[in-house]
Amino acid sequence: MKLISTTLFCFIAAASIAQYPMNLKFRVTDDAKNVLKGMTIRLYESNEVVEEIEKSKSLVEFKLEKPSIYTIEVELKGFVTKRVSVVTDALPEDHNKDNYRFNIAMERALDYHGYTDAEEVLEFPSAIVNFDTNSGVFDYNETYLLSTKKAFEKLYHSKEEIKF
Repeated sequence: MKLISTTLFCFIAAASIAQYPMNLKFRVTDDAKNVLKGMTIRLYESNEVVEEIEKSKSLVEFKLEKPSIYTIEVELKGFVTKRVSVVTDALPEDHNKDNYRFNIAMERALDYHGYTDAEEVLEFPSAIVNFDTNSGVFDYNETYLLSTKKAFEKLYHSKEEIKF
């Protein structure tokens, strides 16, 4: 029985690894959809940098080698550093691994000048993207989007309050 369960475990692990590498492509724009260039982009896995690139073009591509939670961090002078987490561990084996594309919209740092606690809100990923097994596509995690929306509403409200 031990041999069967060990063999089954190895088969399942091999099947889940067989779907990789996966190409992750995205374009970096400002909030008006203008293409941005000259940014530093880091790919993190488990809070460790696995790749860092300087890009003169707005289209970025990373090859993800295994199922994990990855975080993309985009830095550009004059803009708020943007982070997006991508969860890749629920991909079915037959998923098209070259078909994942999205945009990361950067916000100007000046837009947050004078907000108290802006750093605290902005240091977290602005979105979490994961594979939806029902629709068969990568999509934004709605629950997380609602929580970030509430955090930004609280941030905007804090600026409106008059403090003596």
